Amino acid sequence: MRLLKQFNPQPNRNQVVRFAVSLLLATLLWGWVTQLQDPYVSEDTRFDDMQIQPGMLPESLQLVSTLSTANVTLEGSRSLIEETQRSEVTVSVDTSSVNGPGTFTVPVLVNSPDVSRKSVDPEELTIQVDERVTKIFPLTIQNASEPDASRLVDNVAPEVSQVTVSGPSFAVDRVAAVFLPITVEQQVSDYDALFSPYAADDSGQQIMEVEILPTEIRTRVGVQTRGKSVSVIPNITGVPAEGLTITQRQAVPDTIVVDGPPEVLDDLLFVNTEPIDVADVTESFSTRVGFADLPSGVTVIDPIEETVDVRIAVEDTSTSSQTLSSLPVEAIGLNPNLAATFDPSTVSIQVTAPVELLQVMDAEDITILVDLTGLDAGTHVLQPEVTVPQGATWLSNEPGVVTVTIAPSEGFQGTPVSSTPAPPSSEGGLPQSLMRAAER
Repeated sequence: MRLLKQFNPQPNRNQVVRFAVSLLLATLLWGWVTQLQDPYVSEDTRFDDMQIQPGMLPESLQLVSTLSTANVTLEGSRSLIEETQRSEVTVSVDTSSVNGPGTFTVPVLVNSPDVSRKSVDPEELTIQVDERVTKIFPLTIQNASEPDASRLVDNVAPEVSQVTVSGPSFAVDRVAAVFLPITVEQQVSDYDALFSPYAADDSGQQIMEVEILPTEIRTRVGVQTRGKSVSVIPNITGVPAEGLTITQRQAVPDTIVVDGPPEVLDDLLFVNTEPIDVADVTESFSTRVGFADLPSGVTVIDPIEETVDVRIAVEDTSTSSQTLSSLPVEAIGLNPNLAATFDPSTVSIQVTAPVELLQVMDAEDITILVDLTGLDAGTHVLQPEVTVPQGATWLSNEPGVVTVTIAPSEGFQGTPVSSTPAPPSSEGGLPQSLMRAAER
């Protein structure tokens, strides 16, 4: 009993004061340490151009305003601010006070990780709310393909004949019709495809503010084709100016579709264009022409203009001759134990070719070969084989022959010529390299 009397569960005043002072010091110490480890950031941390999201509305209402963007500013501890990502911040309008159609000024709210302070610009926004309505409309089939007389669309059968249009009343009230645009593209027979309907007003302008269900409609489309595809032959008359020639003539398109009696179409393979006069022309050109000499009863159905573009390419094919001097003579087939010299070691050749080719041709394009296959030491008089580029013609070389002196490599006096081993002969004739040279 005496011990119980000595224990007093009620703290005295001094104990309360000491506890309060200890708690205050601990709090101040914690705040000081926290500030050292994670200092408060007073600078603005901004997220600009945040898209404002619509708030919740009753199912009978719909927001019809276009919501702009907002700039958000966050302040808080350094660690929290640095870790906050743009994707963690959202902006929306508070529509809790909206209970019917009309115009409302509502606050803009920021949802973000917990920070010391957050602000948004603008703080309020004026919105327009309308009643959401739903109506049923029949489908109107629309042929949206480019005009094509060779293919016709018929028997369009969508899986549904009507659709549901929903949206704000002002937009749904503008709907005059719902169209299902059908495109044939490259189809030449009946096919199934998905098409998306759209709503339009009295002037045919599409109404974007409404929703149409179903969004896609499977449709069976019947396609009828007619006519026959035939080639187009450009009919060229006359000749270009002197020194020029026609290098290409092309009709665009190069095939057309014609229609007529079956017995006539069976035998028709091509059609001619109207005559195109190229007399004395000096440059390439393009012209649009129609068709000539179509069989009786045959008409052009594609292209619908009944004309084509004909492109005529004109080039200068006049030739000229040129002499190339000091071209080195090369040996082939020389025995590796022998050495040879040429006298002379270079020759000049005369070639003829179109002017354009001569302007770009140089000595590297010419090859002059002497075949030494099977020749022993001594002096030989040989005729070089000359190879010129394709399109050019070799006329002559000066001198016509060269003197070749062949001696054993050991103790050889003079400047030896380089030699390439001769390729295998072709059926005992010339080496293949010389045969190719002769062909060129």
